[in-house]
Amino acid sequence: MLKYPTKHVGFLLISLLLNSCSIFSFFSSDPKPQKSNYKIKFIHQNWSEIPPESSDRAFLSKKNGDIILANSFCHEYQDTPLDILSERALKGIEDLEYINRRTVTLLGREAHEIMAKGKLDGVKIYLKLLNYRRDECYYDFLFISQYQLNPDSEKIFIKFIDSIEF
Repeated sequence: MLKYPTKHVGFLLISLLLNSCSIFSFFSSDPKPQKSNYKIKFIHQNWSEIPPESSDRAFLSKKNGDIILANSFCHEYQDTPLDILSERALKGIEDLEYINRRTVTLLGREAHEIMAKGKLDGVKIYLKLLNYRRDECYYDFLFISQYQLNPDSEKIFIKFIDSIEF
């Protein structure tokens, strides 16, 4: 099996994610009518913010190439249930297999969480998606890894979610 330096794996995943049939392809490619004013204050020594391309914000793990994406869509998707929006957000993932799906509470409001695995342009990935609705905006936060999600990746994702201010 070929081994690639971590930074190359991360850039490969980012390239595949952002240049493929986007997993967020069901969302409009038109400019957003209004940007959300949420802030992300995620700081971790092994993570760097990178140019987000089609997301609001994007972060890359220097350690293993994991990716965290944040997206907001204001005044859109207000009538569609969160579980349906979750499924639509992941429609570009090949061989998608849900590991866990559940409704959770985030800041006193309903949120939907999915853990899944699949392939993106033939590359095996594991992911966790948390979506949420607040103040007429729909948000999704996505953790993507080529490695199986574990307690460390869960801690990083929780730290990321906890760093968000609305």
